[in-house]
Amino acid sequence: MSADQPLHRGPPLKFIHVGHHKCGSTFLQYEVLPKIHALRQPSGKQPDGTSDLRFRRAWISLASQGDGGFDIEAVAREFSRKDFNCLSNEAFSGYGSIAAATGSHAPLAAQRLHRIFGDVPVLIVIRNQRSIVQSLYMDDVEYGYVADFEAWARHRHFHNMLDWFRYAPLIEAYQTAFGQQRVHVITAEDLYRRETIEAVLQRFDIPSDGLDAVDFGRRVNDSPCGPVVWLTRQLFRRIGTPANMGRGMVYNFWIDHARWTLDRLLRQAGAARAEYNFLGYEDILRETFHADNLRVTALTGLDLTVHNYP
Repeated sequence: MSADQPLHRGPPLKFIHVGHHKCGSTFLQYEVLPKIHALRQPSGKQPDGTSDLRFRRAWISLASQGDGGFDIEAVAREFSRKDFNCLSNEAFSGYGSIAAATGSHAPLAAQRLHRIFGDVPVLIVIRNQRSIVQSLYMDDVEYGYVADFEAWARHRHFHNMLDWFRYAPLIEAYQTAFGQQRVHVITAEDLYRRETIEAVLQRFDIPSDGLDAVDFGRRVNDSPCGPVVWLTRQLFRRIGTPANMGRGMVYNFWIDHARWTLDRLLRQAGAARAEYNFLGYEDILRETFHADNLRVTALTGLDLTVHNYP
């Protein structure tokens, strides 16, 4: 096989969506893509309904494994077993644990995706870091971390762990791998609008049949209100969680059931979605993201000031 020929033996893909994390990926994967008649995502299941562990392992390896031991031809074979014409996985923007993700594997993922699937369009969704950082904090609280927002944010900033949401390196990695004209960037702030999805489908030459069925008011993995986040931190000081490798029945009951019942009742009583700030927070945001956001504008033409990016 020629080095320039894609390794994937299936039909050419319509596009690859590579995230970013916390930018509406679940909305695309569960609400939009399944309803567009012309699109098919790969199934992580065997024909008998059980989990396809070989495929899932290949999927994870593509985004997370270093060069040592990575077998791109074996990964390509796993994808070639599936019937699909689009891919969506936020791990392609970088992969790691909730506590320590950095995005350092994103350039590798871009190169590997191009080697496997060739010259196909790429969609990247970005989000105002002012809100994405808070969303990531609430994910960490769900995982079991109990620090308040200021301690958490200062720790991540000191260890360069907020750099994951500097978008220009991600965009440049995919432009380098696939070509600048094939990489399309939109904002999460515009994602939940019909005209945005229509424009993406048109750009990628995909018929919009099925778009009328999409619920653009649906929010997937929405964050709980402030009191529920506080109660979660207090509870997790006392029980086993994934963060201390002690996940058990109490954790599962709270995360899967009780907190959402309480959240619904508190919202009905007027409680608002959690919002956090502290003296110096805006300085951290500007120091970390402002110059990068200017690069994103230069790379994409997007006016991020419309959505008040740092």
